[in-house]
Amino acid sequence: MRVSMDFCLGGARRARGTAVVIDVFRAFSTAAYAFAGGAAAIYPVDGVAAALAMKAADPELLLMGETQGRRPEGFDLGNSPTEIMALAAGGLSGRRIVQATSAGTRGLVVAAAAAENVLAASFVTAGATLRLLAARQPEIVSLVCLGAAAEERSPEDDMCGIFLKNALEDYPNHFEAIARYLRGVESAKPFFDPAADWAPESDLELCLAFDRFGFALVAGHDTDGRLCLVAEAV
Repeated sequence: MRVSMDFCLGGARRARGTAVVIDVFRAFSTAAYAFAGGAAAIYPVDGVAAALAMKAADPELLLMGETQGRRPEGFDLGNSPTEIMALAAGGLSGRRIVQATSAGTRGLVVAAAAAENVLAASFVTAGATLRLLAARQPEIVSLVCLGAAAEERSPEDDMCGIFLKNALEDYPNHFEAIARYLRGVESAKPFFDPAADWAPESDLELCLAFDRFGFALVAGHDTDGRLCLVAEAV
């Protein structure tokens, strides 16, 4: 297994083999919580307009995501694990969700056009992602750390990429030290800012809940050819 790391949308375009697309704050953390809440499938798209068009064609779809952190007009859910956790029990059971975010879903769409296979990852699914890769043994693994708006590197995505790379190459890891560090980085500041009502402090801890879920997020295509994430237990 040959493992490489790359960054932002350019890295997604360069992905080969099995791409592991990383967005910790918050797209693929939120997606994992949505699956844990019973969602059947998540359709990642590259922008708000695409999401709204899908909803217009199929009103049964839920829209989830953000623009500059905030829930876009016409969306049912923001890009917040806390918001997902606050839903009534069964609120997402069997539901199909379209997700549009500034970094995660945009990068996933790009990587899906470049790589043979694609996974979406964050710390909450890190263990399951590693177990899936160990089971599949792909020849090439491209870790893509998307960063802020998929344009500028961010410490949380870089550290998740480093953690996964170390694990795949049998180097030591220490998640507790990573979590302590990430609580103080610039990209974590909105979680402690009362004016940033779209980023509750609880989101930070939910995003840093290492290996919370026993499934990996695997990208494929549905019967209509649409890019689709599903949760695969590992």
